[in-house]
Amino acid sequence: MTIDCAAFYEQCAPLVERSLEAVASVVGAPGAVGDERFANDALAGVYVVGGASDLPVVARKLREVFGRRVKRSTYPSAATAVGLAIAFEDDAPTVEERLNRTFGVFRELGDGADVAFDPIVPPEAELGREWVRRYRPMHNLGCYRFAECDRLQDGVPVGDLLPWGVVRFPFDPGLRTGADLAEVAVRRLDAPGPEVEERYRIDAAGIVEVEITDVDSGFRQHHRLGAGL
Repeated sequence: MTIDCAAFYEQCAPLVERSLEAVASVVGAPGAVGDERFANDALAGVYVVGGASDLPVVARKLREVFGRRVKRSTYPSAATAVGLAIAFEDDAPTVEERLNRTFGVFRELGDGADVAFDPIVPPEAELGREWVRRYRPMHNLGCYRFAECDRLQDGVPVGDLLPWGVVRFPFDPGLRTGADLAEVAVRRLDAPGPEVEERYRIDAAGIVEVEITDVDSGFRQHHRLGAGL
C-alpha cells in the first residue's frame, strides 16, 4: 500500500499535539494556549529522545514551538535504554550536567581593525564552575558581544552561531554617569586603563552570569546571559 506523505503527517499531527499537551502540563504556563504555553524564560531546552524523534513532522513542530531550545540526543533510539541501564546499575556512574557548545565573546583587536573570538567556556565544561579573565584595557569602553557556537576551527567559530547579547562596560570612569553607552564611540587610551576582571558562572539551566569589575575602584556590573534573555 502506498500512503501519501502529506496525508501521513496530517494524521500524525494530533498525536504530536497530545505529546505537546503532556509537556505543557509539566513546564508550560498555566492557563495559556497555543505556543504561549511554552513562553517560559526558565526553560533552557527540550531534550528529544526516542526513535519517533526521527519523524520529520515531529522535528518541524518542535522547532516551530521551541526554536533553538530543542536539543536532540546523539543516540535518540538508544537514549531510553541507556537511561534505564544507568538507573538499574548497582554501581551507577555519576551523571554531571555539562555544556555541549562553546561559549565566548568577540573582542576587538588592533584598535578596532580586527575582531577575534575568545572561547571562554569550552564544550563538555562542568556547570557550576567559574572562569576568570584579567587584563588592562587600552580603550575607553568595552563592547562585549557574547555568543555560542558548535565548534571552533583555527580559532574561528563555525557551524551554528547563536548571539547571546551585547554588554558595554565603561573602562573610563568619566563614562559611569548613567548615559547611554551605545551612543559612545570606542577610542584608544594613551595608557593602559584600570585592571579589569571578568568572572563567569554557568548555572544548571545553562544561564551564564558574568560580573565585570574595575579592580582598582571596585566599580562592577552584573549580567545574566542566555539565548532569548
